[in-house]
Amino acid sequence: MQSEVEAIQKIVQAISDDAESFALDIPDALTLDGNPIPQDAAMAIILDGLLAKDLYPDGFEEIPGGRRYWYRKDD
Repeated sequence: MQSEVEAIQKIVQAISDDAESFALDIPDALTLDGNPIPQDAAMAIILDGLLAKDLYPDGFEEIPGGRRYWYRKDD
């Protein structure tokens, strides 16, 4: 069974290399390999994939059950 962090990583991998910006909804509770993982550790794993696509953090907003993060290419 795929865990939430792994599912998010697949979404990140599918982002076009030409994308100038991207929004990603991240739930408050995350798992990795079926086990709960601290939010900061999960975000480091997810951010690694975004940085590989040259997408950098550009803010966030609270949404029900988590946060919506925005990423953009560095100018």
